Amino acid sequence: MSEPRVREYWRRVWSEQDVAFAREFYAPRFVQNDRETTVEAFGKGAAAFLEHFEDFGATIDRVFACDDVVVTRVVYRARHVRDFPGVPAVGAPIEVTGLDIFRFEDGLVVEHLHEADHEAMWEQLGVALPPG
Repeated sequence: MSEPRVREYWRRVWSEQDVAFAREFYAPRFVQNDRETTVEAFGKGAAAFLEHFEDFGATIDRVFACDDVVVTRVVYRARHVRDFPGVPAVGAPIEVTGLDIFRFEDGLVVEHLHEADHEAMWEQLGVALPPG
């Protein structure tokens, strides 16, 4: 029953900004994008990212589940309201897609691969990216 947990994760952590839910979703130590991390570090990073936006939401566009793996394609929507270093907040709306693969053991995520179109986000915020 991993798919309902993933749906709850997207709703609670990203759409409701209930970052504390990560402690119920991830193993205390897990692998994210091929690096070992902790649920505490994830929570701090997620909270810091969310501080830059209001009305942040994640909508699941597609979900695939097989055995202990769940894959989602998500659309993030928000309004940029607090400066990133070197990027002033101008209230610009963003819409970014992401692809995530979650692997579960004993009901908790032990591996999470995350890819998002961050280039599109920076472009929507008016950041000139280097070519290539």
